[in-house]
This record gives sequence, C-alpha cells and structure tokens, in this order.
Amino acid sequence: MNIPEKYLRHIWKNLYLNLATLQTVDAKPLQILAVGTLNRNEGADFLGAKILIDGEERFGDVEIHARASDWKRHRHGESAHYDKVILHVVFERDEPIPDSPPVLELSKHLNDDLHRVLARCIRDEAALTNRPALHCASLLASVDDELKLDWVRRLAEERFSRKVERLKELSENDDERIYRALARALGYAENAAPMEKLASLVPFERLKSFATLSFAARREKLEAIFFSLSGLVPESLGEAYATALRAEFERTEFASLPKLQASEWVFFRLRPANFPTLRIAALAEILSKNLERGFLKSATDIIETSLPIRRKLALLESLFLADASGYWQTHYRFGAEAKTPLKSLVGKTRAAEIVLNALLPALYGFYQTRGDDARRRDVFALYAAYPKGLTSELSSAAMRELLGDVYQVKSAMMEQGLIELQKSYCEAFRCLECAIGKAIFER
Repeated sequence: MNIPEKYLRHIWKNLYLNLATLQTVDAKPLQILAVGTLNRNEGADFLGAKILIDGEERFGDVEIHARASDWKRHRHGESAHYDKVILHVVFERDEPIPDSPPVLELSKHLNDDLHRVLARCIRDEAALTNRPALHCASLLASVDDELKLDWVRRLAEERFSRKVERLKELSENDDERIYRALARALGYAENAAPMEKLASLVPFERLKSFATLSFAARREKLEAIFFSLSGLVPESLGEAYATALRAEFERTEFASLPKLQASEWVFFRLRPANFPTLRIAALAEILSKNLERGFLKSATDIIETSLPIRRKLALLESLFLADASGYWQTHYRFGAEAKTPLKSLVGKTRAAEIVLNALLPALYGFYQTRGDDARRRDVFALYAAYPKGLTSELSSAAMRELLGDVYQVKSAMMEQGLIELQKSYCEAFRCLECAIGKAIFER
C-alpha cells in the first residue's frame, strides 16, 4: 500500500506499535524512550528522539519514509541536515540501503490490523487540523471577560519581563545587546539561532572602527564579513559580487574566524523575502546606519524627547528600516536572480516587531540598571500603547476563542499576551497556573 508519510508520522508519534517486541531490520532489540519533536523545517521528521538499540542509548533525529529506498532517492546521505539521524523509520523495507542509519520496518510491528491503525491516523490528522488554539476553548464562555483580559495583560508583562532579563544575559554593553537582539529578530523563528551566532562572532565594538568610512564603504565591509562568516557564499560561484566579498573579507581582521556551516541555515518552506541571505543583507544595512552614533544613543535621544507616543514609535522604527541595494535588489540568494526587483529588506511591519521584541526590552533594562524609574515607565508605556492589530494567525485564533468578535485588538501588547498564553501556558498544559484554567476548574 502507498501510505502517506503524514500517517506514518502519526504511527511513530503515537506509538501504534508492539513495543515489547520491537527490533530493527537486522534483528537488534529496539526500545523507544522518546519519539522526539515534529520538525516542520528542513531536515529529519522528528528531532531530539531517544532510543535504545541492543541496549545502547542513542539520542538524535528520526527520519520517516514510506520505503527504505526513499533515503537514497532523496539523497539524504549527502546532506548535513541528516547527519544526526539515529533511526530510519519506514513502512516497508523494499531494498537494503548501505549508508542508511538503523531501520525500523513499521509494517511488521503494528499493534493492530493495518486498516484500524490507519483509521486512528486519519482521526489524529483531522484532530490536528481542527485543533483549537486553546485547549479549553469549549469552556471559555463560562469565564468572566474581564478576568480573561486582565490575565492576557499580565501575561504580556510577563513576556516582556522575560525578554528584558534574557537581553541582560547577552552582554554588559547596551549596544551589543541591541545588536545581538536585532540579529536574532531578523532571523525570524527559523534562523534566529544562526543569526545570533553570526553576530556573536563579530562584536559591535570591533565593528565600530568602520564608522569613519562612508556609508557605502561601511555596508560593503559588513556584507563581506557577515556573508563570508555565514558560510553561505558558494566557493565555486564566480559572480563578481561573490568574488568581491571573498576578497574584501580576506583584508579584514575577521578573516581567520571560524565560519558557520551552510547547513545551519534554513531556506526550506520560507518565502523568498524571508531567506537568511536577505536577512543578513538587512543586518549589514541597518548596522551601517547605526554604527556612528550607536543604537543606544539614537534610541534614548528619541525616548527622552517630549514627542507624542506615536511619533516616538515611528522614529524608533526608522532605526531598523532597510532598503534593498546593489546585488540584493535583484537576488534572493546567491546565484539565483529574482523575477521581480526588491525594494525593501525590512519594512515598517518588521521594524515594529524589532522595536517590540528587541529594542524596548533592551531600553527598559538600560533604565532599570541606572535606577531611572521615570524613563523605565516611559519605555513600558510605549510597549503598552503600541498601535498594532493582530498579525499572527495563532493570536487571532486565540482571541476569537477567548472573546469571540466582541473585542477588537488594537495594541501589540495584547497580541504579545495572547502569544504567551498559547505558547507558554496552553502548549505546556500549565492549566493550573493559568488564571483562566483555574476559573474553569473552580466551576
């Protein structure tokens, strides 16, 4: 039977298997200690699994296919994304694959008739597709609306405070904190870690020596450093831009630093506008704008004016706007020309996200450390009043389930609270620590 891989993933995740008699195709006893976490990006299907094969504990990834030959057909043995695979789970072993990891053949170990197992998988998939944003969605009508709103506001404060503390741990230098947080924010969820790692290789203070150069020369230096260290410039690419990057990089003090691996970056399932190549180009552009004065000086000058809140926020956002220029006006990645020219690398919406998630927490921590409570309150007032509607599907769904259509979200702080509710409480099943969950259980 040609069974879709999404159903095979349910068999693995929910362990619809005879666990007591599991073994690999070469007859070695297999115990599953943890199935891992479903991976929605490039690489193996499940990450962080733990198994015992013939008594030996192994920790790593699990790749799932309909047939064993898919490993070879998809050329996984040639990709660094699959280096950590500890188990190849297949429905049937149609042929032996010499370079494949240990293989578990599902068809021989199901804990029920195949048709009944598939029926369970179909129900699992339907439940996953129609799953509410909040587990208690069907019970929320019994909870007072003011309690819900107050709890979401408290969670927004909780989320903000956690970001403040995390940024304090990055560095004692305030410009360095903002720079590292900026890099992480530009990476989005998929490339946040490699972007932050890239920024950590070249500290803000060491880049400030380029502040005396012209803006264009500054950006050229930074692009050469960031792209070369990212590991994303193909060695064989003979384009003039790539050649110039390599040559410029060799003339900098950073030329001897270790580079990231290209496999650390995620392109899979990303819109071209969110490719890490464009995020790195944006980092170079934004840094070029702010090297001379520094992020902190520019931002505190804005905070300490008597301008209205909306004007302050617009000026803070302007620090992080980035136009496309040069090579990155016509390319999304190296060697592949874009069909339509790019005008912007970071627009107003993304700049607002950076101010919310990186700049304001850093400024709050700065004034907190100085003991300047008045300015600290000014920063939080900007966060609380940020005029921004719901932009995430997750928060929109959570809001509909909480209050239906009677309440319209107009502040970013409310969206942050909804995200905190769903991710930190609902996904973690912290129902008894949640004010809404407690109210439901009390009834």
